[in-house]
Amino acid sequence: MSDKPAALLTKTQRNRMENGFQSVDGAKRRRDQQRIRRRVAAGVDDFAHLVEYPDDQLEAAFDSYDDEHLVRALADMRVMSERVRLLHSIERDTVLRRARTRTQTAERGERTVSDLEFRTDEEVRSAVRAELESEYAPDDWKRRSELALKIGSLLALPGVSLIPIPYGAVPLAIDGALVFVALFFGGPLLAFGLGILLLRSIRDDFLPGLRAFGDDPVGTVRRMWNEF
Repeated sequence: MSDKPAALLTKTQRNRMENGFQSVDGAKRRRDQQRIRRRVAAGVDDFAHLVEYPDDQLEAAFDSYDDEHLVRALADMRVMSERVRLLHSIERDTVLRRARTRTQTAERGERTVSDLEFRTDEEVRSAVRAELESEYAPDDWKRRSELALKIGSLLALPGVSLIPIPYGAVPLAIDGALVFVALFFGGPLLAFGLGILLLRSIRDDFLPGLRAFGDDPVGTVRRMWNEF
């Protein structure tokens, strides 16, 4: 008796599938296709027993596979499962929610089962949206900076707009008042706002870039070059 384990398909069935069943007549082809359908359906049902298969056994089952072989096999499984889902008009999110429930109700405490995370498309979008909002939401100092720049610009604009106007064309009292407001109120507010922007830029861009350069000079330069 051969020590080779039984596979989902027999060698003969594989060969006939590869040549499109051209080597058999119509009746035998239909009989073979029916047997393959039954074996495939029964094989898929077996995954219910494999969901909680011990980690050490599941890992040892593929010891003879190199990375390329395993990646190819997993990719084929993914394509096959997606084709079945599409053929039966089942939403991807429905499958993901059921998979998440399956891992949460698993009776065995296998590490890989508890580490799995299944998120629907909407959940992924919501998480990305929340992350972006959190990352780019203005903090107190950014709000102060923006407010200072806006008010400073409004206060400085009238005084700056007098520069191209010939001296004496505007009453001296008005000219002096506008220049005074621009210099002693608008200017400091603009300097304050720009100073905060500079400090934030140093904190958020310059220092992280400097640390990255210290950790990986070549990689950092390459990333900067690619960005430019």
